[in-house]
Amino acid sequence: MTTRRLHACKFTARLASKGATTRQFFRTVSNVCRLPVLGAALVAASLIAAEQVGAESQTKGIGNSSGLLRYFMVAEPQDLGIATLPHDAQGVAIAKVRAVPGSSAWLGGRDRSGQPSVERPEYWVSYDLRIVDVIRGTRANLNTGSTITVTFGKPDGKHNYIPAPALPQEFERQYFVVLFQDRSGHFHLAGFPMSEMEYEAWETEVLKFEAERARLPPKDRVAPNGSSSK
Repeated sequence: MTTRRLHACKFTARLASKGATTRQFFRTVSNVCRLPVLGAALVAASLIAAEQVGAESQTKGIGNSSGLLRYFMVAEPQDLGIATLPHDAQGVAIAKVRAVPGSSAWLGGRDRSGQPSVERPEYWVSYDLRIVDVIRGTRANLNTGSTITVTFGKPDGKHNYIPAPALPQEFERQYFVVLFQDRSGHFHLAGFPMSEMEYEAWETEVLKFEAERARLPPKDRVAPNGSSSK
């Protein structure tokens, strides 16, 4: 079985076996992947282990030892086992999207005294995304050309930003994202491990942009979220 076929098999089996018993789950893997008993057992064991890793990452708010997560990817993700997908995730799908300029919002907030709010949202960042294409998974409520609001991310106490489109050119690009819905039907993004080197390179570009923007007259400035400040 090729690596690509294995990933596709695990992805399909995962979606088909939501809420299934162990026996039903095993049977689903065997049927979907068209594997003999031993092969199905190996794939099932791999998928169960991946689910545990994803759940632990979601609970701890980390995806690797550094705690860094990326949510917008230039290449299609192949292994959902390393994503921060909670066990009760619904409508899981891989989609190609474009972030809407001016739509980003920080949900952490501050109270009336100006101090950080006591309330801590589960996800701290909100973006509007335009659906370019649905690559794999559940297509319900994900129509090409439609716009949805998603939330994702939380501070890790170590980094200044939660990686997401921030530069004007990033709002012109198309990204791959892994979408899922909670029980209320709200859309969220799953995170994937990101290296310190990748983060630092991205943060350097953001800080450089903000420094250059600060030197411009207010009427000529472009906001960090890609919208015009005019």
